[in-house]
Amino acid sequence: MFQGQSFQPIAGPGFLPQVRLAGYRPPAVRPQMRGPYMGLSLADGKKMYEDAKAAIATFDQLAYQASRISYKPERDKIISDFGLLEPNNNDKALNQRNDLQEYVVEVEKSTPPNYYVFIQDTTRPRHRLERVQSANVELKQAVDEAVRTYGLLEEPQVIIKEIQVPGAAAPGGTDYTVPLLVGAGAVTLALIFA
Repeated sequence: MFQGQSFQPIAGPGFLPQVRLAGYRPPAVRPQMRGPYMGLSLADGKKMYEDAKAAIATFDQLAYQASRISYKPERDKIISDFGLLEPNNNDKALNQRNDLQEYVVEVEKSTPPNYYVFIQDTTRPRHRLERVQSANVELKQAVDEAVRTYGLLEEPQVIIKEIQVPGAAAPGGTDYTVPLLVGAGAVTLALIFA
C-alpha cells in the first residue's frame, strides 16, 4: 500500500512547515550575558555602593543646609517639596534616601562587603540610587537659590555660663537648704499635731 509512495505531510493544523527567522537563534545557542546579574559585575556593584554612600552624604548635607535658610516660608517650601520631614512618603526624596541607606547597610552587614546587593536581579537598588542622585541635583539648585536670595541662619552657639544664685552654696561646699527645709517642716507638723 505505501510501497513506492513518498510520504507528504498534509498541510493544516499540526502540520505547519518550519519557519526560519533571519537572525533568530534558539535559547540554547544564544550567548548569555555576563553572569547572572544582568550584565553587571562585582566591580559595578562596588561602584554603585560608593556612589550611594556619596549620594546619601550629599543629601544629608543639603538637607541640613536647607534647614538653615533664613526665610521661613522658603525653608518650609523646600522642606515640603523634598519631604524632609516626611520619611514615610514614598514620593518624596527623604524616603528614597532612607531606602538607599538600607541597601548600604545591607552591603556593610557582611564581611567582606556584599556588593551583590546593588547588582541583584531586582533593579530597585539602582533605581533608588538614580532617584537620590537626581533629587540631590534638584535640592542643590533649590538650596543654592534660596541661600543666594535669603542667606543662612547663624550656626547655633553653645553657651555655657554658670549663674550664681544668692544664698546658694558655693561650689565644693555643702548645701544644707533641703535638710533644713525638711527639718523645719517636721517641726511645724509636730507643733500642729501636738
